[in-house]
Amino acid sequence: MNMIDEINQIENQIILEYRALPVWREIEGMNKSELSGLLVNNYRYSAQFPKIIEMAYSNAKHDDSLSALDHIVQEENTPDEHVLMHQHMLTACRLEIPQVLNISTVTTVESLVEKSMEYAKVQDDRSELAMLCFFRIGAEILAGELYSVLRKVVPKAFNVSEEKIEFITLHADHDCKSTDLGIMPDDTHKDSEGRTPHADHFNSAITALVRKIGVEALPSAKKAYKEAFEIRKSYMEYLVGAEERCFFDGYRC
Repeated sequence: MNMIDEINQIENQIILEYRALPVWREIEGMNKSELSGLLVNNYRYSAQFPKIIEMAYSNAKHDDSLSALDHIVQEENTPDEHVLMHQHMLTACRLEIPQVLNISTVTTVESLVEKSMEYAKVQDDRSELAMLCFFRIGAEILAGELYSVLRKVVPKAFNVSEEKIEFITLHADHDCKSTDLGIMPDDTHKDSEGRTPHADHFNSAITALVRKIGVEALPSAKKAYKEAFEIRKSYMEYLVGAEERCFFDGYRC
């Protein structure tokens, strides 16, 4: 088995384990108040995501890596628009937007942001590969699982159309996996505007760096995938208990 195949095997196993977590059934069974807590608390992390992407983009060295990161920025308009889009979704659901985002009060969110920033601080080829793997599985594929579930439950719970929750629908459509590493998706995997899922833009960048680095690439990739899974699992376990946390920092759901 070559290294790309082995990384694909790791990735696919992580996806299966993530989908088997009980949090998805819990979200599907949430009432409006519980979903309100989840949506507001997810904003804590989402509002930090632009600075994470900007950090990664400023440190990446290879054209394929920059292209993959740029697709995230362009397809979500701009980093600032990413936050505004999330705010519009909260407003459509008649939820207050947190004015104070003191993530240090929430260890799980702080850990996710700090770990993401740590991976964004690229220094060499191996750390750039690790960043790409961490973002592909964590910030895209696993994150997309949450938005796919929210797309099913939020419109009914809050009596809103999909047009009003574009932040959720965009991420459900684009934070997903359609092909294994080493294979770029064909036109059947693109949306109506010809756009490829964000995760699949990391294919060529990861594949090229694995081939360039050689045998030392596998440990870096394995560590990034493992840490992304563990911290995303913890984050989801935090979110399903969000109702009791939605009175932090002077706001309420």
